[in-house]
Order: sequence, then structure tokens, then C-alpha cells
Amino acid sequence: MYCNNCGEEIKEGAEFCPNCGTKVNKKHSESISNKGNLRIKNGITIKSKRMRIVITAIVVLLILINVFLIIDNVARRKYLYERIETAENEYNRKGLPFDVLDADITVKNYWVDEINVGDYITLGRYEQDNDSSDGVEDIEWRVLAKETSNNTGRQVLLVISRYALDCMPYNPEYEDVTWETCGLRNWLNNDFYYGAFTDGERNQIMTIQNSNLDASFYSSSYGGKGGNATSDNVFLLSFEQAENYFAGSTDRKCSPTDYAMWNGAHANNDDHSCNWWLRSPGYDQQHAMYVDGSGSLIDINVGNYSGVRPALWIYAD
Repeated sequence: MYCNNCGEEIKEGAEFCPNCGTKVNKKHSESISNKGNLRIKNGITIKSKRMRIVITAIVVLLILINVFLIIDNVARRKYLYERIETAENEYNRKGLPFDVLDADITVKNYWVDEINVGDYITLGRYEQDNDSSDGVEDIEWRVLAKETSNNTGRQVLLVISRYALDCMPYNPEYEDVTWETCGLRNWLNNDFYYGAFTDGERNQIMTIQNSNLDASFYSSSYGGKGGNATSDNVFLLSFEQAENYFAGSTDRKCSPTDYAMWNGAHANNDDHSCNWWLRSPGYDQQHAMYVDGSGSLIDINVGNYSGVRPALWIYAD
């Protein structure tokens, strides 16, 4: 039996509520206590049994969410530590100094808010250690820009491969070409695009309309024509991008992978840097711009072999 004024439970036989002193109306109190297990206390109506079930369900759900987050965090940390160990072994094998920051390339793949310009992420796989028996290796990409797409409002990243992944000519023949017609563009958007990335990864890669400026834009003595704008999934940086997205010549230096060296890339003895192609035209239609081993921007004939650093715009969310 409960008090019809404050809801306090009243012992059988009591004439007054021990909590508020109200005289007991036995008939009214009994009707309250027997009506669907409703209890009125401090002006709040509660279906006790149902409320307990709801609260229990919420507590269980919160516990499950917490357990999931703990397991997920452990898995991510384990993956990071494995990547650090792999990177350190590779640096040691090449006799290069290793800094743990060089391996900080994995956790940031999960949290776009933590990705910043200059960070490294992984996407796709390609032969790099020149040992096909152990399979292909993860491709590391340096983030050059982080923006919000005007068309979709989504976060997008401009990335370039950390290393020169391969070595080949801009065009297989020494002839007049533009970026639109050269053999290297065809290879990047077909062989490399479909060979290095899974279907899911290709869904992250944006199709970009690239403008291709004439060489006179950066050198009045150069007459090479940029040609038509192109629609690319994978591309090479332009001359202006190589100037704008790097801090200077030293920052533009990069090393070739063992596989790229096997295909003809030459690495300097002092810092292991190599030449790598840009998509912009050079002195004429038989020359294209590239970054040499010192990080300078110059041109060379399209039939020469140089390192290939693919570039992508990718969705980051």
C-alpha cells in the first residue's frame, strides 16, 4: 500500500504516512498499488518493470560499445607497431637512418581529422623490394594538400607516392607528344590504376580534370605546348604543382624503390635521390619537364628513362 499524496510505501495497519503525515485513504491507496504496477512519487509516474528493462538495455549497449572501441584501438595499435617494425627493417637494410616518424603512416588512415599536409598514408600495393616471392608492398603516399571539394563538400587529399615506384620513358618513342598522348599517361591510368588498387580503393580515387599549360608559362625560351585538358585518375604533377606543393629543391628529392632501380632508375650515392617525371612540356614537343636528383626542375627528351611518382586526388572521408 502506498501514500496517495507522496507515493511512499505504508505498512499495513498504519493510519498516517510515515513520510508526509497524510492520513491514509486505504481504498484509494490500494487502487493505486494494484493498477498496472504504477507508482506515483514526487509527481512522476513510472512503470517500474519496463523502466528497469530499458535501463538495463542501455547499460548493456554502452558496455558493448566500449568493448568494441577497446578492441578496435588495440587492433589499430598492433597494426601501427607492425608497420613501424617493417619500416625500420627496410631502412636498416638500405643503411639509411630511421626515425619512428617515418613509419607513422597507418593510424592516420582511420582518422581523417588527424591527417595533415606532410603526413604519409597507405593506399594500394605495388612491387617495390624487387623480390616477387614475398608479394607486392603497400604504397606510401605523401599528403601534399588537404581541401574540401567545392562539388561534394567532402574532404579530399592530393597525394604523391613517397618513392619513385618505377622507371620508364615519358613516351616509348622520341616524337612529338603532349601529356594527353604520351605513353606514360596511358600506363598510369590503365596498367597501374587497375593493377595497384582494389575495386574499393579505386572508389576512393577521384577522376580529375587536369589543365596542361604551355611551357612558356614558366620559361619564355621554351616552346612546348601543354595540349588539351585531360581527365585522369592517376597523373604526374605539373611544373607549377611541383613548385607550389614543395618547400624547395631539397623537399622535392625522392629515392627510388629497389624495383625502380632494377628498371633503370639511378640513385645518387650521397642521398639516394633520383630523377622523376612531371607531366608538363619542355623546350618543344619532344621534351618534358622532370625533377633531377638535386630537386631542380629541368627538361629532357621524352625517350629518356626517369623515375615515376604517381599522384592522386582521393576522398579522405
